[in-house]
Amino acid sequence: MQKNETAANNRKTIESYIPMVKFIAAVCGPRCEVALHDLDDINHSIVAIENGHITGRKVGDGLVDFALESVFDKSNKDKAFIANIYGKTTDDNKRLRLSGYFIRNEEKEIIGLLNVTVDMTDYLWMKNILERELLMGEGNGTALSLESEDNKQHALSAAEMLDLVCNQAMERLGFTDPRKMRKADKMKVIAMLNDRNLFAMKGIIKLTAKKLEISEPSVYRYVREHRNGNGEGKEKA
Repeated sequence: MQKNETAANNRKTIESYIPMVKFIAAVCGPRCEVALHDLDDINHSIVAIENGHITGRKVGDGLVDFALESVFDKSNKDKAFIANIYGKTTDDNKRLRLSGYFIRNEEKEIIGLLNVTVDMTDYLWMKNILERELLMGEGNGTALSLESEDNKQHALSAAEMLDLVCNQAMERLGFTDPRKMRKADKMKVIAMLNDRNLFAMKGIIKLTAKKLEISEPSVYRYVREHRNGNGEGKEKA
């Protein structure tokens, strides 16, 4: 099948979920954002969205995930969905709960994501108040905090997550400039991205090529070499 035909079929499959976006939002109400993503372009992935005021996103905006590594972790590769991952937005400090349904093509590749994000801020605030009142009623004036500072998470776009992982990998190798890296060094960076299963999102190929200053076909080749166990970047146990 030609690449353009495959992309068109993938898009048709993803768009078939648009009625579900409206249905879930209608059932769950205004505190529930429902977004449909086409992962072929993760920086402009949103195909349809309801209640976008929760994260401030609209159609044409990119994938923002509050636990990107959890969503695309290898342990989830055969799962139909992931549910109830907590995170935060960066601007207004909302406490959000994320769930995602993986949309796959006939080859079982993840091509899309049906994202359900629930604003839990007020619910957790009320929970905190009730727990505090119960504790005070027992003569203990200690209020339970909503969350510890150590557990705070901030929303990262896919591009930001890629930057973070690439920078960490490059630092471990002693590099800050990709132009000074050899193929073996870039293979190691790609191995780290692959081990976190970030290449489950097609848009990561384009971002990786730009970050490492290599061509997209080179990224595909390096990923294939690593997965086949022939890459120079393969980590030793």
